[in-house]
Amino acid sequence: ILPNEFNSVIEIGCGSGDMYEPLGFNSCRYHGLDFSPAMIEAFDARYPEANVEVRDLRDFDGSEPVDLIFSHGVVQFISLADFAEQVARSAKLLKPGGHIIHASALRKACRDAFLAGELSENIESPMKTLARRAMEKLGMRHTMGFWYDVAEVRGIAKKNGLKFQAFGSLFYPYRF
Repeated sequence: ILPNEFNSVIEIGCGSGDMYEPLGFNSCRYHGLDFSPAMIEAFDARYPEANVEVRDLRDFDGSEPVDLIFSHGVVQFISLADFAEQVARSAKLLKPGGHIIHASALRKACRDAFLAGELSENIESPMKTLARRAMEKLGMRHTMGFWYDVAEVRGIAKKNGLKFQAFGSLFYPYRF
């Protein structure tokens, strides 16, 4: 459960509501966004009192300042440029002292070790490695999404006047 200081929350990529009650979002003013109509339908069936809508995070500007903008496992599916734009829009939506938490981003420095199977049981064959590198050179992204450099994310936060902290994960060392 998040601290009680968060009275208003926007959750980006709220899915079917799996984080809504466990993180205590049900005890504050809440606005959930997800691009999937099926996920929003499932969320609404579980928590009809919640304010949720089908919306792509890249076109959400909001109207009321909030204490927290939260996502989990979402930013890996948008490019660094779209992420930078989203952070800029989010920074404008925060109340003084508000927070943006984007949890579980893929850490670029760990990508090769992850794909080689050193950080998981996901071992990539030499042929897959060659194919992946060719795809990346053509501008195609890996199926896991975009991998972020912590320094780039820090720069985006600084550019928008935000403090930045990154935390690693014991269970998923390739995420921050």
